[in-house]
Amino acid sequence: MNNLLIAAIFLFVAHIITWIQLNGQFKWEWFKEHEGWVVLLFAVPVAWLFINYQKFAYLAFDGSLWSLRLMGFSGGIIVFFVMTWLLMGELPSVKNLICLILACFIIGIQTLLK
Repeated sequence: MNNLLIAAIFLFVAHIITWIQLNGQFKWEWFKEHEGWVVLLFAVPVAWLFINYQKFAYLAFDGSLWSLRLMGFSGGIIVFFVMTWLLMGELPSVKNLICLILACFIIGIQTLLK
């Protein structure tokens, strides 16, 4: 498996868990009532996933921190769209949909124009 694919897996899993950690309070009562447990259960795995994303993305992008940051930002936007739509039933407005499309373009630019 190449570094970019490994990085992408770490990134998307980290963003999925982060979405659950931050937005679970709006979906599940347990998250709202147990903030301390949410922090303890999610913080270390999320940090580990993001650190490993950085490591593999840094290698994949030949040491370009800008590329891995833009990829991380755009990946977060895409995960947020999917998770919010699937779990909350909330679709983006036209302006947010345009930003989602731009995020996809950013990922394409960063991965195809190395």
